[in-house]
Amino acid sequence: MVDMNYNQLYQQNKKTWSEQPNQLLKLARQDFVPGSYFLDLGCGQGKDALFVVKNGFKVTAVDLSEVAIKQLQATIIEQNLKNIEAIQSDVKNFVIEKDVYDIIQGNHLLQFLPKPVAIELIKDVQQKVKLNGFIILASFTIDDPSFKLPQPKKISTYFEPQEMLRLFDGFKIIHYIERVILDQGHGGVLSPHQHGVVEIIAQKR
Repeated sequence: MVDMNYNQLYQQNKKTWSEQPNQLLKLARQDFVPGSYFLDLGCGQGKDALFVVKNGFKVTAVDLSEVAIKQLQATIIEQNLKNIEAIQSDVKNFVIEKDVYDIIQGNHLLQFLPKPVAIELIKDVQQKVKLNGFIILASFTIDDPSFKLPQPKKISTYFEPQEMLRLFDGFKIIHYIERVILDQGHGGVLSPHQHGVVEIIAQKR
């Protein structure tokens, strides 16, 4: 579940995560067919959703934060963007239509969900994405420094080594990596810090 402080964070900074799309999306984009339908789960203020819609894709962007979605909706109107819908919803309650989306992304969403819910969401996305469609996920691993912190934690889910890869057995793996990265800082945590992350781009076969 997203910490409701994100509403305050988004209210204070309309570019909390910068304006640049995440590198994983930019890496995957070369395999996308123009005009594809993109679902962005946990879209935040919509930097990835805006990037893909401006590159000719149809987009549905979903986030729990009312503030973030209102900001994204305002940008859509201001820039007169077509083929993009911003929806305020908890991803646990959002019904993904089957065989509609060519690409489904959850960029650093899963760690905020209880582990069983995160696993079920992965399975749901795998079932619902179109044949030959792509799934893009990034989340935290047990190598993240926060994993060793005492309870309670804001982070709910950490993936074990190779766990995410095993969950995508039968899919074509376009990109997979587990690593520790240096985050130079962002809204809410301005100082540089480390994260243990897993990234996957998988294609349904």
